[in-house]
Amino acid sequence: MFTPEFFEFVIRWTTIALAIVLFIGIVLGLHEIIYVFWALTHRCHAPETDKKYKYAVLVPARNESSVIGNSLNSLKAQTYDPNYFDVYVIVEDENDPTVKMTTDLGYNYVVRTNLENRRRKGYALDDAYQHIVQSGKRYDAYIIFDADNVIDPHFIEEINKLKATGVQVGSGFRKSTNVNSNWISGTSTLLFAIIYCLDGKGKSKFIKKVNICGTGHFLDSSILEKEGGFIWHSLTEDVEFTKYCYANNIICGFNEDAIFYDEQPETIKMMRVQHVRWIAGFASVSRTYTKKVWYNIFHNKGRKFANYSYLIDIIPLILIVVGLIGYGIIMIVFGGLAFANKCWEWEWNWGEVALGLGITSLIVLHFIMFFVCLITCIREHKNLQMKPWITFISCFLFTYYFVDFIPAFFKSLRKKNREWTVIEHKGKVTTKGAKNVKGK
Repeated sequence: MFTPEFFEFVIRWTTIALAIVLFIGIVLGLHEIIYVFWALTHRCHAPETDKKYKYAVLVPARNESSVIGNSLNSLKAQTYDPNYFDVYVIVEDENDPTVKMTTDLGYNYVVRTNLENRRRKGYALDDAYQHIVQSGKRYDAYIIFDADNVIDPHFIEEINKLKATGVQVGSGFRKSTNVNSNWISGTSTLLFAIIYCLDGKGKSKFIKKVNICGTGHFLDSSILEKEGGFIWHSLTEDVEFTKYCYANNIICGFNEDAIFYDEQPETIKMMRVQHVRWIAGFASVSRTYTKKVWYNIFHNKGRKFANYSYLIDIIPLILIVVGLIGYGIIMIVFGGLAFANKCWEWEWNWGEVALGLGITSLIVLHFIMFFVCLITCIREHKNLQMKPWITFISCFLFTYYFVDFIPAFFKSLRKKNREWTVIEHKGKVTTKGAKNVKGK
């Protein structure tokens, strides 16, 4: 069976298959290349405005008293008129130390009571919204933060500028409070920088959409009034809400001057927990809105390019990454089999050829990842505030960070408990920009 002709056949046709897969991935992802080139040469700022909207700032804070102080203090330091925004901290226990910290600063708190099978963030946000509606208060928009966020003093002011342009959903620029802790926090920071800087800017410009990543965004009150509250209750409510915006032709925007800081995982264990949650949540919400997007396409509703971007989503990335990894593994395995069959005695040493091709494909993938990270670091070095050694090691190990989504995918398939898993926060603030904000 393992003849020279067999190995030649496998190598030739596997290589052709890879070429086809890469070609399809590149063609399908041409729009992303447009986003990247635009992002490398432009910035996303919002024009000045005299308009003032009133905001409700919602902060879910289950057992977060050790970290929420930085968030509350940074909200107190906002340059936006304090008469035009109210803060609501969401807790699950009246005796939570967070309550006193909140009231000491003159902010509101909401105690959740209906918790059975409702421990996810989306439910917490909905409980706060229903509480506000019942109180009779009215806001123009709602801003979402996590308890570990540190918010730049100009955040709400910049978000207000963005809302004044007519967008219904707007995102700020997510940075890290602990980017220089180790390579794990560094690579996680890089991932969000790529999402915001290389992808998000282009989407905001060309298709009026953004990727909502956790927090640091606002949504117009009309959306919640239409739906009767926060209806996005999946493990990754941010992904679900992003897809909702596509399916319902919501106009979105991005302002890189609206800065907030978020704590990133520092251990492989927490990194894996985060990746499993993202994958499980992504898979659970994808089918929900796809039918509506197809309906929009055939009934000429909404922006065609935006609908296409939604349907293609991460398919080009999956094709390229999985294609190169799969090809590398196959070639290395068949290279080993060829050597086991004494390929050095053949006219062509197909073992060396297969091993060479396999290793080359993995090196190419690594180089692509490294190059994308390096471009991001060079373009956003002032924003990221990464130390040189963290920059290098994070760029170098980003491939490992990204490939970790593969075992996380298989773990998500086995995971029976689909409830929200806590990501440990230490309240560590080491990034220079975030420390300056905290100090205020």
